[in-house]
Amino acid sequence: MQKSSEKTVYICRSCGYQSTKWSGKCLGCGEWDTLEENVTVDAAESKKVNPAKVVDFSRPSKNEKKGRFTLGMKEVERVLGGGVVSGEVVLVSGEPGIGKSTLLMQVFQNVSNKNEVMYVSGEESLGQISSRFERLSLSGQSKDPGLKNLKFTEETNVDSVISAIEQMKPAMVAVDSIQSMFTEDVRSFAGSVSQVRECGMRLTRCAKRLRIPIFIVGQVTKEGVVAGPKVLEHVVDAVLYFEGDDFGMYRILRALKNRFGTTDEVGIFEMTTKGLKEVDDPTSVFCESGKKRSPGVVVSAIFKGSRVIFVEVQALTSGAAFGSPRRMPNGFGKSRLEMLCAVLGRRAGVNLFDDDVFVNIMGGVRVDDPSLDLAICMAVVSAKKDKPIPAGCVFVGEVGLSGRVREVPFQGKMEAEAKRRGLKVIGGSKSDKDLYDLIRSVLK
Repeated sequence: MQKSSEKTVYICRSCGYQSTKWSGKCLGCGEWDTLEENVTVDAAESKKVNPAKVVDFSRPSKNEKKGRFTLGMKEVERVLGGGVVSGEVVLVSGEPGIGKSTLLMQVFQNVSNKNEVMYVSGEESLGQISSRFERLSLSGQSKDPGLKNLKFTEETNVDSVISAIEQMKPAMVAVDSIQSMFTEDVRSFAGSVSQVRECGMRLTRCAKRLRIPIFIVGQVTKEGVVAGPKVLEHVVDAVLYFEGDDFGMYRILRALKNRFGTTDEVGIFEMTTKGLKEVDDPTSVFCESGKKRSPGVVVSAIFKGSRVIFVEVQALTSGAAFGSPRRMPNGFGKSRLEMLCAVLGRRAGVNLFDDDVFVNIMGGVRVDDPSLDLAICMAVVSAKKDKPIPAGCVFVGEVGLSGRVREVPFQGKMEAEAKRRGLKVIGGSKSDKDLYDLIRSVLK
């Protein structure tokens, strides 16, 4: 008879660090009270296993499905790289109430028009899900035969869910959320580090074995990272993050990891009473309409994946009332604004020592692209001098500590798109332009 022994390890729910003893402080990330007990059963003697099946790489299996599965939403397909791959596991995360479930419901409603899909909800009942479909006007009753292919279960035991998937073999599966799933083989509560890790790995193995795409909804911590161990992010094929202002109407879907595509693409949606509406032209979201410009308002461009997006940079300066002047950016890093203000004061002769500087990227988008450096500088100077920037100008360029404006990657595509819209790009070049000369030529 084979003997077995239990092994107890403590796993940090923030970073996944493992320790044989419990301690109040995690030695991996330094967080307090994050170690959770995880009991596993190890066999005393190794079992005899059959060797792995090895095939010629140039001869894929006949059952291997090629190509990508369309989802009926171009913005989601754009972020995933053109659609979902057979057997792909996608982790969808975001703040509570941001619209993760709504996004998946609309995707699955589109797919269910032609294919049978399964929606696993451990957080909402069938009545609640039905009410949501009615609110989103996705339920057309007899007029919408596609919903007949949308199967639903409230089961939270991951092994039972996998058995149902093996029996039904749907075209696609959604699990909402991974924190509600559990397995009886792990002695801890649902949502713990060990349960999230084990359930995620079992769902991944199921997706790869049956070649069925699975979307998994994951909650986030107060720091904005996916709750659970980092191993969950390593196991899945793609990690999508859904973000946006709770009080705003726009949502942005970006890929933090994508094994089958780029992570540079972003999908933009508008939250309405009928669900999420795709935004085909992001420039209309991030730029105000009209040719008349106010002081401190500048248009710039960024390159995301396969398209150029024009964004509006707004700046405001005012006398510092108390203490040292403040630098308050919204949409990019504070250290970047502090550096650009220092360059303006030292290299361009713009005195900001007694002024509070506020800079906002319109639309609620967060941009870390250095191509916005010149636009930020021009917006601050325009606000300081109370002179508007001429209409039809797009400022693109990276500003260095020497005060030189350099060319940015894909600037040629930005110039081509600006020309198509009747705009003119002003910015860096291969020879590097001087920031002081650019300011004087624009704000005469």
